[in-house]
Amino acid sequence: MGNLFAKYKDLIIFSIIGAIFFSTALWNYLFFHILAEFFSVVVGFMIFVIAFNTKKYIKYRYFLLLGIGFLFVSSIDLLHTITYRGMNILEPTLFEATQLWILARFMEAGTLLAAFTFFFSQKKFNYTKCFLLYTVILATALLMMAFGIFPQCYIEGVGLTPFKKVSEYVIIGMLGLSLYFFRKRKAFFDNEVAKYLTISIIITIISEFAFTLYFDVYGVFNILGHILKIFSFWFIFKSVISTGLRAPQKIIFHDLIKKQESLLDLASRWKLYGSYTEFINKLFWYLFYLFPEFDSGFLIYLIDGKARMLDARGYDLEILKSMEIDFSRLPITEEAEVMLAPREHHKSHMSSEYYQRLLEATKPWKKALIIPLKSLEAKEGAIFLIQSLENRADITQESIQLSKFLTEFLQMVISIKEQGEKMYHTYRDFSRKLAQVAEAYDEDTGNHIIRVGELSGIIARKMGLSEKLVEEIRDYAPLHDVGKIFIPTGILQKPDKLTDEEWSEMKKHTVYAKRLLSGEDYFLTALKIALYHHEKYDGSGYPEGLSKDNIPIEAAVVALVDVYDALRSKRPYKQAFSHEKAFEIITKGDGRTDPKHFNPKILQAFKDVEKEIEQRWIELT
Repeated sequence: MGNLFAKYKDLIIFSIIGAIFFSTALWNYLFFHILAEFFSVVVGFMIFVIAFNTKKYIKYRYFLLLGIGFLFVSSIDLLHTITYRGMNILEPTLFEATQLWILARFMEAGTLLAAFTFFFSQKKFNYTKCFLLYTVILATALLMMAFGIFPQCYIEGVGLTPFKKVSEYVIIGMLGLSLYFFRKRKAFFDNEVAKYLTISIIITIISEFAFTLYFDVYGVFNILGHILKIFSFWFIFKSVISTGLRAPQKIIFHDLIKKQESLLDLASRWKLYGSYTEFINKLFWYLFYLFPEFDSGFLIYLIDGKARMLDARGYDLEILKSMEIDFSRLPITEEAEVMLAPREHHKSHMSSEYYQRLLEATKPWKKALIIPLKSLEAKEGAIFLIQSLENRADITQESIQLSKFLTEFLQMVISIKEQGEKMYHTYRDFSRKLAQVAEAYDEDTGNHIIRVGELSGIIARKMGLSEKLVEEIRDYAPLHDVGKIFIPTGILQKPDKLTDEEWSEMKKHTVYAKRLLSGEDYFLTALKIALYHHEKYDGSGYPEGLSKDNIPIEAAVVALVDVYDALRSKRPYKQAFSHEKAFEIITKGDGRTDPKHFNPKILQAFKDVEKEIEQRWIELT
């Protein structure tokens, strides 16, 4: 019975809510009508607020058009509500409620159709003109109603006019086309958002059919149509407003996340290329997909200590290759940066001969996005993405954020590749810096990564593990949370309790570590620690729910130390605990942490060296 209810829970809940609304309508139709219309009005206004205030983050024009369109639809629905028969707020002969209804539905269907067809692009959007167009349409329609020019939609005692019925079928057709074009572009949307929007449009279509069947404005089909409208706007609320506030990355930053994932996929394949410079060349061309605002550019990389022009788009590569470049004079910043530096900027640090070659090989430009290529030790090149003078595209906030992510990630990829066999000998410093990148995305925890490494080494040695494994645990433990660099900072730095969905995303940081650490034997210990340090001895951990000796010993050691240091550290949601309190929680439990979570052998080693752990923790803090 319980499984059956769970399967049909949503259907049962909506049936109960529908029955309540239907009973309310039979009891007092005007009260029900006010509830139905005001809900849709509030949702429409909220869509506009979110769309208008996030316009600089979403490059596709459809979302702002939806916001503006639903602002006007909600305004008309509000006017429709106060002119409804029996409200006695406005003179009923001025505007007829059914005429306002059909106007709002035409505007809603037209907005959806335009949003998913003509406006589903990255072209610059003049929202002032869009406001003006909607205003003109609304004002013209209202004037036509006021002067009796707008066709009648409902006649008392007769019912719906042919114009009203035909209009409803036209609106249904427009909604059907909207659904078709939306589903064709489903890949551009988060799955949850796409599902709710699809349901909303389908329910709206059914609702419009119901509005073709009633004869009395207080009739059953009119009630049914309004109930369906409530459900339709509820799913719009779920897809745009609830999701936008609860998990903004699914709407506002969805495209950015998709691009980050595609970039990670490309970067993870660098071994498939014949050489590292070949991979950089491939990446250079791929960036014009990631950053469509730029139309040309060039790639410079240090080879044998000399700056070489590896590739170019939109320019004469052969001429550029013939130039000698003083790498130290190039305006390469520490992180990606947009510079308002035309090509004339290079005249000061180039010979007249090479400057003339630059002018010959290139076209005038106005802006450049400079993405440094650097290892942990030095800058080794740069990618210059150029915006020509005739290019009027705005550089979006999404591109700025993506370029900063790209800089950090390329730094890791370049470092890993260049170190090769030397990586193990220099890995302590590298691992700490890499771990600090992850810590920078999370809350401020001081020397957390250093303490976890050192304290894990103490326990590992007490357990009698080989010295080689002890050193690896000590050196690689700081990377236990490296996967957090792929978790949205809004989740990592959220001061309040995470939602179930946010917590589900947070737990994925263990799996995300594979993107950086898999594929190389000398990263095996680091990968085990990062992937399994949240597993618990009793099988209640994640990501795989491993138990007992199925959990790699390296990860099990770090798991206990990670909990200990978290208890000792001050966080936004808790005060720091003393060593005695932390020791008591780990060895006896507190309702959340349980001794059963830890390998008994590791727990005993922790008890045996607790004084050394306390002293070393203080020294490192």
